[in-house]
Amino acid sequence: MINYVIFNLLVVVCAFDAKLKNPKSITSRIVGGNEVDIAKAPYMVSIDDCGGIIIHDKFILTAAHCTSNTNLISPLELPRQNHDIADGTLLYTYGWGLTQNSRGFRNKLRGVAVPKFSQSICKESYKTIHLNVTDQMICAGYAEGGKDSCFGDSGGPLVFNGNLLVGVVSWGDGCARPNFPGVYARVAFVRNWIDSVING
Repeated sequence: MINYVIFNLLVVVCAFDAKLKNPKSITSRIVGGNEVDIAKAPYMVSIDDCGGIIIHDKFILTAAHCTSNTNLISPLELPRQNHDIADGTLLYTYGWGLTQNSRGFRNKLRGVAVPKFSQSICKESYKTIHLNVTDQMICAGYAEGGKDSCFGDSGGPLVFNGNLLVGVVSWGDGCARPNFPGVYARVAFVRNWIDSVING
């Protein structure tokens, strides 16, 4: 049985049983990316129509609206509390979600490289459509759009250097739209909280 601890950033840390099986079918993608062998993202799990990130041998980090069914592979490292990533740093996101704005579901894990987007520009872009980007969030994507996480990728990782989890796929205005990068929960903002959950 998976137990959920919900935090107001729409992030969940789930205790899980390593004996749980792969989901029988994956119906929910990454925009502008490629299929990825799971060996390149061994910390990924599929949780119903969402992704999740293994951060400990007993815990998975995912979005709050994601639920059960996990398969243990390998955990990612977590950043220090309040650790920051420089704008333009290339990050990678993975998922089983939509591959285009409104269609394109696949049953293969996909990944895409996206640069960390300027926080101030991201805030201003979303402010124009009355959405609030806070310091609890991190933005990643291209100003011209074309590559992004998308619907069904929620709960998946935003990874630096192949092993450091910096964000969790959360929301955006559509997928891969110009001037509206993906918005991720900032893991460094909740690192101390994650430690308190893991260490009980």
